[in-house]
Amino acid sequence: MNPSNVNDVFEQRARAFCSTLESPFGAGKDALRNIRDVLLPLYIAALALSMPTESDDDLPEDVERIRGERRTIERRLATAGFQDESWVVFAPLEHDRQEPLITTLSDCLADIWRDLKPGLEALDTNRERYLNDAVWDWTFAFRTHWGRHAIDAIRAIHFQLEDMD
Repeated sequence: MNPSNVNDVFEQRARAFCSTLESPFGAGKDALRNIRDVLLPLYIAALALSMPTESDDDLPEDVERIRGERRTIERRLATAGFQDESWVVFAPLEHDRQEPLITTLSDCLADIWRDLKPGLEALDTNRERYLNDAVWDWTFAFRTHWGRHAIDAIRAIHFQLEDMD
């Protein structure tokens, strides 16, 4: 797949993920399935992204509005009728730091949304100007932040759905 197709596929999956969290996503098992069904393809598409050589511009972003929307999404997720808390190990490959931490599925998913949304909005504003910058931001954030949240969320969703069946 050439880079523009990879970017297009990722963008489509990022839009599907964000749209799902911004819309009524159901409750309990239905919510978990709906979220899983957009999160897994998003993660797979992110694996194919490659870091552009440079990023020219910072993405335009209304930080306060995005923070407010993120909080709203997190609150909706936290009350969606599934178990929000789960245990994670922050550094699973560092054997001397194996202390588990409690995280929330709502925080993981809202953080992923937060890392994707500014790039999508920038593309809606001026695709030609911001495409390289959006891909750079998405790739960097996946490698350093939201990729870990995605793995934690996928794991929590998987175990909850298995327990519900």
